[in-house]
Amino acid sequence: MNETIYAMMLTSMEGMTPLRCYALFRSFGSFIKIFNTPSNGLNEVLNSFCNRGTRITSDLIKKQGLKYNKFQKYYNRLISINIQVFTVLDEEFPIRLLDIEDCPIVIYMKGNAKLPEFGIGIVGARRCSDYGRKVAHYMARELAKEGVNIISGLAYGVDVSSHLGALEANGFTTSVLGGGLHECYPPKHLSIFNQISEAGCLISEEPYGKMTEPYMFPKRNRIISGLSHGILVVEAARKSGSLITVDFALEQGREVFTVPGRLFDPLAEGTNNLIKLGAKQIFTCDDILDEFVNIFKKNGNKSNEFEKKLEEKEKIVYSCISYDPIHEEILVNDVFDKVNICVGTFTKDSEFNKDELKILAAMDESDIHLSLLGLELKGLIIKKSGCYYARSEV
Repeated sequence: MNETIYAMMLTSMEGMTPLRCYALFRSFGSFIKIFNTPSNGLNEVLNSFCNRGTRITSDLIKKQGLKYNKFQKYYNRLISINIQVFTVLDEEFPIRLLDIEDCPIVIYMKGNAKLPEFGIGIVGARRCSDYGRKVAHYMARELAKEGVNIISGLAYGVDVSSHLGALEANGFTTSVLGGGLHECYPPKHLSIFNQISEAGCLISEEPYGKMTEPYMFPKRNRIISGLSHGILVVEAARKSGSLITVDFALEQGREVFTVPGRLFDPLAEGTNNLIKLGAKQIFTCDDILDEFVNIFKKNGNKSNEFEKKLEEKEKIVYSCISYDPIHEEILVNDVFDKVNICVGTFTKDSEFNKDELKILAAMDESDIHLSLLGLELKGLIIKKSGCYYARSEV
């Protein structure tokens, strides 16, 4: 008899929520034992926590147990198409999920089931701004370079930008899906879905073949936070769905980080309110990693010359900063002035080639802010109080 098949049968029962399933498991310590326990003993446990507002009985569980052969065929089919099925009894089951009250007793995985030990969840608005998209991509990329598992939900906006940032860094990323692993939702992200299955991992608690429905997304948010050591919220309106993940994170004892936004920006109302409530505002990935110095050791990539190499946009921003502090507003104007000069007076002696000048010509204010983040992360500049920047004394 296979514990995994019994666990799959249990989760497929109507009314058997993750909370009830995990409570049953903790009472018996075995899924086989749940189905084989005499009705009197099983009903006694069910009545203690499982039967509130439901009609779950030992008779229904016994009846479900008769479907073993059907579920065994289903399980064998999943294995044949490289879908991995793990229960809370398996060593491969993500250990961080075990300490949440409504831990899924079964998860379906596609890709590399051996997740990195340290992970950060990145969530935010689906209809995020261009700035929010770039910040999510940037933070995910820099964290992934340090070996951090980037965890998100493959949704539009911040989620998919985070996955793409991790993939760009050749890092590990985990996507927790709302529906089953048989389909990519949203369908537009199919190519990224496939990339993640090769370079990271796709996870769902929903059975393979079960269609995606709206109620599944809040459920999957608890898994995103459960897998993570901390949650970074990039952009969120006051009533953003991503704040549901924050609620789960707080219940689970995870750290909450956020990127401060502009006043009067609807997409910053939720994140700025989180700061008021005590979330840590971050400007570089080090602001996150410094909170976990006792459990996470950075790769030390910043000392490499490769990391010190500046991108075109960072290079022109850095050239406008000296050791004397300059205010952010003045700096932005100086950068645009220099960009216009470089683009308008191209010569063979220019520090930028034609391809680089095309990149600079498309530069906007959000690119400057991201370049400042990058320069600060690389230790080349420091941010002083009052939004002033200066070169580091190194």
